[in-house]
Amino acid sequence: YALEIGEDLPDVDVIIVPVGGGSGLAGVVLTMRAIRPDVEIIAVQAERAAPMVASLRSGEPETVESADTFADGLATKQTFEIPFGIVKGQVDDVVTVSEDEMKEGVRTALETTHNVAEGAAAAAYAAAEKLKGRLAGKRVVLVHTGQNIDRDTLRWALGLFDAYA
Repeated sequence: YALEIGEDLPDVDVIIVPVGGGSGLAGVVLTMRAIRPDVEIIAVQAERAAPMVASLRSGEPETVESADTFADGLATKQTFEIPFGIVKGQVDDVVTVSEDEMKEGVRTALETTHNVAEGAAAAAYAAAEKLKGRLAGKRVVLVHTGQNIDRDTLRWALGLFDAYA
């Protein structure tokens, strides 16, 4: 998808990429640094499952104690070694988002794009909202990583019932 972004949107300024173990982010880094090295790449993780954040801070692949997030695609306790070697020093920023922010991201995706977003995809929307002042006036791509959200989780995210099952 990074190659398609580079080809279809040659004027993109920023790409926000949800991150679990790091392989998707590595693909974006490899592609964009080759064809558009000026593009800002921002990684986003669930704050309750953020091994890439820890890894980028320490300079080594890290493992965290918990990955307790409804964002299944981000629910990993470790940064994968090979992708980390690719992204280290190549990511412009990494942010974390809360469960509530991702929940709002599910709603935002549905309301603005008419697409369902699982928690991982919703993280990109949540990061954009969190960084909106900094992103103002820029052409921003949110990597919408998936739509595989179960009915109960979707109902919970939309506020149709309170408890996440």
